[in-house]
Amino acid sequence: MGLFLPALDELFLYGITSKVTSDCLVDCLARWWEVVHDRFDHITVVNQAADRADTVLRLSIDAKATVKVGPCARGGKSRIPTVATDHDFHPEATVTPVAQVQGVVAA
Repeated sequence: MGLFLPALDELFLYGITSKVTSDCLVDCLARWWEVVHDRFDHITVVNQAADRADTVLRLSIDAKATVKVGPCARGGKSRIPTVATDHDFHPEATVTPVAQVQGVVAA
């Protein structure tokens, strides 16, 4: 597992034993944070200053799980006759839904 910080030109590599991806990520991030957390103490001050600034625009963007597009059975009901395949192994395309972008100008 590796963490690369291009702005700082740093690479952190960690050996892993977990077979569960989420556990592996949490373990690696916890080890990395132990090493570098002192270097990020200023982030709280920067964040608070941004909250007070009237020229800062906060954006919140959230991508959802990828959805397969094609004649896939969804298990739902429809009033329109629909032909669906037994499996969706070869979708026509995939789409990643993105939640609404919300901008808030700090006041």
